[in-house]
Amino acid sequence: MTSFLDLKVHEYRNHTILLDVDGTLCEDGGEVVSRSYVEKVHELSLHNTVLLFSNGRIERNLNLAKILGISVISFALRKPFVWFKQDIQKPVLVVGDKYTTDGLCAGLRGYSFFKVSSLRKERESLFTRFTYGLDRLIGGVLPYVLLLRPHQWVKNILVFTPAFFAGVLFTPSYFVISSLLFVTFCLVASLVYLVNDIADRVEDRMHPKKKQRPIASGLVSLPKAYTMIGVLFFSATFLSFFIPHSIPVFLSYILLNILYSWYFKKEPVLDTISVAVFYCLRILAGGLVLGIFLSPWIMLCVFFGSLFVILGKRLGEYDGGGPREVLQKYSKDTLLLLYGASLSLSLLTYALYTVLGHSDHPNLVYSTLFVALALFRMSHLVGTGHESSEAPELLVFKDKIVFLSFIFWLIFVGVVFY
Repeated sequence: MTSFLDLKVHEYRNHTILLDVDGTLCEDGGEVVSRSYVEKVHELSLHNTVLLFSNGRIERNLNLAKILGISVISFALRKPFVWFKQDIQKPVLVVGDKYTTDGLCAGLRGYSFFKVSSLRKERESLFTRFTYGLDRLIGGVLPYVLLLRPHQWVKNILVFTPAFFAGVLFTPSYFVISSLLFVTFCLVASLVYLVNDIADRVEDRMHPKKKQRPIASGLVSLPKAYTMIGVLFFSATFLSFFIPHSIPVFLSYILLNILYSWYFKKEPVLDTISVAVFYCLRILAGGLVLGIFLSPWIMLCVFFGSLFVILGKRLGEYDGGGPREVLQKYSKDTLLLLYGASLSLSLLTYALYTVLGHSDHPNLVYSTLFVALALFRMSHLVGTGHESSEAPELLVFKDKIVFLSFIFWLIFVGVVFY
């Protein structure tokens, strides 16, 4: 098992290192750090910003930080569900001994995670032994869960959009069919991610962040990965027979993903357009399986809204010096131009949809105010280099104003339709 002393310092430069205390630098509740660990922290601090990141007592953490010559990061709540009270410069590496706190926190915020072996007492309480046992269990299952990319499943909520705007989302038959489509789309999307991870495993090993993926890092062997592909394929095929109208969409999704991985992702504009089409396929599937007419305005709105998010991601990666190959073919001015255009078209097409797509609900147009607030706020955060600028879709959960805009929009539209 890897200890903190095994961390290869030369691989990290200009990082923000969030360093756990209990079980990582000392035993749980301990107040003494060995000399070798202190020297390791000093070495790590030469070219990085190292911050103590602990759920432990504040006084203890401040004393340890003084000894180590570093600072303590302030955050609300507790790991893994933290809310940082200060901006964090990316890239970020979380170093800790537990998947259930440190690892999950890193995963939720899109940070890298370095798992170290735990420093444990000879005598521990039953609860402590239980938490470490649970963590080992989760650690054994986690690589296989990560292969499925469950955090990407949130995109598949778009399949519920046709039923929601048709006012039939809570009709039992429509809800069951939409839910079945959601599960099937999650299986198909995970299948595609898994195939790509196998195909890109050699390149991923050379990537500073992707090298930690389960297959690239060797946590999951190829035979086990192929077994997972078989399970996902047969499960998705079986479920799709209950919603046959979705099959052409799934085939199109898989084909487009192949083209994207092979060529589109390397060409500017094509890379963003093709990803936006992935979002449109989700809402198209939702309409087809339910037999609900889809207004062209809602399709255009989803397309340009997706493009807005994707271009925001490209801008964040461009400013952060991201390793994506296609970024070298973009200029900052081009990205800003396309980003601004997608923002305008997203707002315009949504407003037109509320008027032309739902003339029987005249008050729906006023929901545009919440959409405008969310889009403008996201644009501001991306433009000012917010810590989530490389993943703007997460701003819905990380920024209070964007989150509240979404909640009020949801309530307002819900009242209009239901």
